[in-house]
Amino acid sequence: MFMNQERLQQGVNLDGVTSSQAVLQACRRLSASLAEKIISRGLAWQEITVTLETETEVVTRTRRLARHQSPANLYLHASYLVRQMNIPSPVTGLTLTVTGLTPPPAEQLSLFANRHPGREHRLRQAVEEANRRYPCSFIQAGILEADRRERMLSFYDPLRQGADACAQTHPGKL
Repeated sequence: MFMNQERLQQGVNLDGVTSSQAVLQACRRLSASLAEKIISRGLAWQEITVTLETETEVVTRTRRLARHQSPANLYLHASYLVRQMNIPSPVTGLTLTVTGLTPPPAEQLSLFANRHPGREHRLRQAVEEANRRYPCSFIQAGILEADRRERMLSFYDPLRQGADACAQTHPGKL
């Protein structure tokens, strides 16, 4: 798979914030901004690094995930890393760095993957022909063989027993 070593980084100056809620709010704003950049490039990310700068030290946590993540998941993982850190002194800066950028895995968006131009047309014609030949007919789920779970549930529920059982219990209703 194509692996891009490019990194996206964004930081903010916090001016000595002592509240963890304020750090998480800044993390949310940074995550949203960074996610917009990732979305605009059409990428997914795999590794996130959160760096907190305090008056006395720099604390860094990194999380590398097994699969590439959607930009929408950025705040979830960033806030998790922030909550794992012990913040002993006022925080002066927060930086989010995202690496492992790559195009997201493909998703099937249509019924036919290769989009053959005549396939959908032929399918529509076949459905129309079947409707013409057999009007008011349709395949019912009860006609297909039921799995074990449905067979067990039909023992207690007469509505799950299919059209035959319904006709026997309520003659003239079908």
